[in-house]
Amino acid sequence: MKLNILRLILLLFILIGIASVPSIYGTDHSDYPLNLNDEDDDDEEDDEDPEDEEEAYEREVHLEVNSDSVKIESELKNGDTKDKFEMEFKVEDEPKIKFEFKTESDSTEVELKYRIEFDKIIEFDDADNNGFAMDESVFSTYEFESVGWNDIVHTTTSTTTESGDTAQIDIFTATTSDGVFSIIMKVSGSLVDYEGSTLTPNSIKFDVAINDYPYAGEGSSLAIKTEIKTESETSNDEDTHEEESGMSAGEEQVTVGQLGYFSWAETATADGQTVDVVDSALQSVSPGHEDEDDDLDEGETETEMYFTFIVKDAVDILWDPKVGVISEASLAYLDSLSGFLPYNMWISLLALLVAVPVFNKKRK
Repeated sequence: MKLNILRLILLLFILIGIASVPSIYGTDHSDYPLNLNDEDDDDEEDDEDPEDEEEAYEREVHLEVNSDSVKIESELKNGDTKDKFEMEFKVEDEPKIKFEFKTESDSTEVELKYRIEFDKIIEFDDADNNGFAMDESVFSTYEFESVGWNDIVHTTTSTTTESGDTAQIDIFTATTSDGVFSIIMKVSGSLVDYEGSTLTPNSIKFDVAINDYPYAGEGSSLAIKTEIKTESETSNDEDTHEEESGMSAGEEQVTVGQLGYFSWAETATADGQTVDVVDSALQSVSPGHEDEDDDLDEGETETEMYFTFIVKDAVDILWDPKVGVISEASLAYLDSLSGFLPYNMWISLLALLVAVPVFNKKRK
């Protein structure tokens, strides 16, 4: 009788433990206390050890830098499950970002590939300030593939993490030959705050800069046409993964598959002022359409978006998009550092609880 009561108590304990740990390959992690920016969150988040967060996210980063491209290999340092992503940034014609991610556990293997390409800048008459549409009056276009690019410039800097460690940040700057358009890419293998925002090791932050655009009209607005190419499903989401994790605010994203994302700030800086950025709906490019590129891989589809800066005749514009992936392995490892038993260990305990009385019964 006493043995049955003990088994019942143990079973209840295991079931509570299982319920408290999200599945390693689930998709909802809004409850993870990964907030580096918001000081007003509740006590539970404030009690999170920054060293645990930094250890869970830390990645080993390898770089290959050429005059017109940067290749990044980034692998999770800690935990039982090691995930890895590779990203290539090229500016031989249009600015292109190729992102590949892979993770493996005992029971699951996930692969993800997607590409982001900035196609051109459009100068148009945004009379109603609601962003670019196909029927707008266009004054000029700035085609990236036609302007030429300077060599990519690589610099490094360092900063201090919240726990007091020193972290290196690699910065890559690509600028068109006429200086009108620049992309500044920031890469860190550590979780750090830098220049007022959080850099996460599983995402790459870009500063997109427009300087002294050669306007053809007056009272003009500018929009950037962006293309997304992938075999996975895509969706436009108002809430981003990093917002839900408390590491950013004021963003939207296109979710690629279940784990990938292309996100962007909903505001930009134009001539020292904060302005809104209006994005068009995510539009599929039909096969054979004049806008469809001829470089699609087998199984890939193409979607496009237009990002409009709500300001007239701006001289200097600075805007922050990102590409990245949700590292489920990092989140699971953070759980283990925070005192949770791993999910598979709870399952093993439950199986043992069931198996022991069955074994004893057979022996009798």
